[in-house]
Amino acid sequence: MPWQLALYLFLTFLSTQRKQQAHQRGLSQQRNIRADNEAKRIALEKENAAKQKMLLGKFDKGNVTKDSVVQSQRIQNLQKRMGKPTSDKLISGSSPQIVKNAMEKAMGDVGTNVQQRGLTRANLDARTNQFAKYAPELTDAQALAQNIASKLKGNEGVMNIGISEAANTYDQGGDILGQLAQLYGMYAMGQGKDPKIVS
Repeated sequence: MPWQLALYLFLTFLSTQRKQQAHQRGLSQQRNIRADNEAKRIALEKENAAKQKMLLGKFDKGNVTKDSVVQSQRIQNLQKRMGKPTSDKLISGSSPQIVKNAMEKAMGDVGTNVQQRGLTRANLDARTNQFAKYAPELTDAQALAQNIASKLKGNEGVMNIGISEAANTYDQGGDILGQLAQLYGMYAMGQGKDPKIVS
C-alpha cells in the first residue's frame, strides 16, 4: 500500500510546513511589534530631550545672571528714588545748631544704612526670585515628562498584548492536515482493514 504511505507522508509534510509557516509569521509579527514600540520610544525620547535642551538653554548661567542683574537694577533704582529721612519733624526750628547738626548726621547715617539694606535686599530678591519667570516652562517640562512616561507605559502594554497575540500561532488547516495524516497512517498500518477495538 504505497499510496497510503505516500499520502500519509505528504499530509504530514503539509501539516508541518503550515505550522512552521504560522510560527515564522508569529515571530515576524513579534519583531515588527518590538521595532514599532522601539521607534515610538525613541521619538518620545527625542521630544523630551529637545524640551530639556530648550529649558536648559533658558537656565544657562549667562541668561540667569543677566535676568538677575536686570531685576536687581530695577529694585536698586526704586531704592535710590526714596529720599533720606529728614529731621525737620523730629526737632524744632529753635533747637541749637549742634543738636540740628547731630540730628542731620544721625539721619544721614540712618538713611545710608536703610539704603544699603535696601540694595542688599534688592540683590537678594533678584537672586531668589529670578526663577519665578521660568515657572511656566518648568511646569510644561514636568507635564511633558509625565505625559511621556504615561505614553511609554501605554505603548509597553499594547506591545505586550500584540506579542502575546502574535505568539498564538495555531493553524487550523495544519492541524486538520495533521489529523488526516494520523488517520491515513493508522489506515496504512492496518493494511487497509478497519482497526479492531481491543477491550
